[in-house]
Amino acid sequence: MRAIHAAFAVAVVIVMSSAVAHASKSKVVITPIESDSGGEVQKALGAALSGDDFSIVSTKETGKAVKSLALDDEPTDKDFAKLADALSAEVVVAGKLDGAGDGKMLRIKLYVKGKKSKKFSVQFGNPKSEKFKKTMHATLIDKIGTINKSGEDEEAEPAAEPTKKKTAKKKKATEDAADEDDGASKKIAKTKKKKKGDDDTATDDSTDDEVAVKPLAKKKKKKVASDDDAPDGELEADSEEGSSLHLAPHAANKDAVRVDFGMGIAGRSLVFNSRTFTDGQGMPKAFKNAPVPTAHLTGELFPFAFQDPKGRAAGLGVWGEYDKTISLTLQSFQPATMTTIQAKAAQSHFSIGGGYRFAFNKTDVSPTVTIGINYTKSSYQIDRTAANAAMAVIDLPDTVYKAFEPQLSFRIPFASSVALIGTGKGMLITDAGQITKKEQYGQAQVLGFEANGGLDITFSNRFALRLVGSFMRVGYTFTKGSGDKANNRDGDPTTKDVFGAADQVYGGSATLGVFY
Repeated sequence: MRAIHAAFAVAVVIVMSSAVAHASKSKVVITPIESDSGGEVQKALGAALSGDDFSIVSTKETGKAVKSLALDDEPTDKDFAKLADALSAEVVVAGKLDGAGDGKMLRIKLYVKGKKSKKFSVQFGNPKSEKFKKTMHATLIDKIGTINKSGEDEEAEPAAEPTKKKTAKKKKATEDAADEDDGASKKIAKTKKKKKGDDDTATDDSTDDEVAVKPLAKKKKKKVASDDDAPDGELEADSEEGSSLHLAPHAANKDAVRVDFGMGIAGRSLVFNSRTFTDGQGMPKAFKNAPVPTAHLTGELFPFAFQDPKGRAAGLGVWGEYDKTISLTLQSFQPATMTTIQAKAAQSHFSIGGGYRFAFNKTDVSPTVTIGINYTKSSYQIDRTAANAAMAVIDLPDTVYKAFEPQLSFRIPFASSVALIGTGKGMLITDAGQITKKEQYGQAQVLGFEANGGLDITFSNRFALRLVGSFMRVGYTFTKGSGDKANNRDGDPTTKDVFGAADQVYGGSATLGVFY
């Protein structure tokens, strides 16, 4: 029984010691690193800090907290404090990755226990190398300790004025420390002299334990010899207070550039408002074609958002759209010859414009409103070669709408990856094409509008699916009845037979978007 009691007591002590040791670890949050494809750098930072010193919050838990708090792209100390409180963490690490290959630069922003955040950067070749992990471990511990120490120094009470005796002791201690530092510096310099090449940097034949510190004139840099899997032989850490960081830069609602391409459908109807004829033969027939497939392409560019998505100039942008039927064939029955004529037609829409995008609250799930103006050309033209060869007439005029369009559009995210989108445009038509010529229906007042709406579904940091339905309507009022087909359909040119028309185009598109 005594042996059992002793074993039980030992087990309790071990469990309690383990719990105390676990509780003593500092909890660290590592937010997603900008431009970190696959999260390799974020994982490497977690591996570098995990162990006896820190307990790392999982990426899944961190991602949920970032989304739920709707943190800003460029986090402030208040944003870090919110995230730290939400996850009960002492340390928050955010980062931005620049460059590629062996010249990658990791810019880090570090927030520790409510203290003012600090920034520094690390140059490296391979985030999976042990040298990178060791360097980041040593650098982060050093930075965390520096922040804690500076915070304690700021809060500490001013010391009493030392006596002459204490001053002498302090001076002696300082001199001794200076002698020790001078000896250490000479030792490091001697080591570097043995290992350096022509460029005065440590070479790849250095061991994992060797760290050479090189002082700079303006800012401190720490250079560490790397393994063979980290080319260039150098890891570089330096203080960089001016760098900007983003938790989720260039989100879909504040992209700098976006291109969408895919397929769509488009149909059309043209209905005339005319007086009723007794025999019904002189009235222009309503036209309608079933939806046919189209190719669809859109693009937008906000050049100033590349550098600063939150800046005032970031909202200035240009955009364009193009849609064209892939195959469209019309059939026209000719009563005089009792034959049906087939004619190819082409329906297309092109627009280019520019304006300003307003982002509210400036988070990844904030609504945006865009105002602008476009120049548009929409056409529906028929190849009449077959009809002319058969001496037949296709009683349907071509239309080519040229217009300036004031635009108002919106994007309202109602989930982290799904947003409601819509656009309204007024058509200030300057030319309608053949339909308003004298041989057709003559002069007219022509007004129109366009509208579209749908969903924008993002499924990664760079890709999205856009599902949109569209509608365009152009209304005609034939003012003077000067056209041949507007006032002579009954054989009497003195009376007006056709008063107006309504041209409607409807359809939709499904496109894949690539954005940054």
